[in-house]
Amino acid sequence: MADQKSVEIVPASVDQKRDLIDIYFPEKSKKDDYYKKLTEKQQEYTEKYEPFCYTCAKFDFDDEVRRVTSELSQTSFTKEEKAKGEKKIPLNLKPLDEYSKSSYFILIDTKKVKEQHIVDGSKISQLAYQEYNYKCKLRKHGITVMVPWNEHIEREKSAGKK
Repeated sequence: MADQKSVEIVPASVDQKRDLIDIYFPEKSKKDDYYKKLTEKQQEYTEKYEPFCYTCAKFDFDDEVRRVTSELSQTSFTKEEKAKGEKKIPLNLKPLDEYSKSSYFILIDTKKVKEQHIVDGSKISQLAYQEYNYKCKLRKHGITVMVPWNEHIEREKSAGKK
């Protein structure tokens, strides 16, 4: 029977830790914070019944993280910069409100959606909401916004259409 060698894993010393760089994302909490803000912003625009391209915002963030990761792997830092913790490269991200501007979308079509209700044993069709189908100009993602009928009527009145 062959001798088995065991490998002992020893935690990195303080000096070794100073030289380590997390190449995926320097501070994981920033990634989590960004996704949380992104979700909150999407919810905000959903409550306003306005389009928001969550997917483009997420892809842009991931692309920027890849760019920074690549730059970090190709950049050398002096001992002074490492000691001061100055081995960070800023992320260049668009404000999240950019992903909801009307110029970011193309309105593909709209349609009125009816729901069936039973009143006194009879089925009655009633307008429930207006559906707006958009496509983002950047990556061609389809986005549907469903506006309740009463909200749709109010918007039309304020715009002077009805």
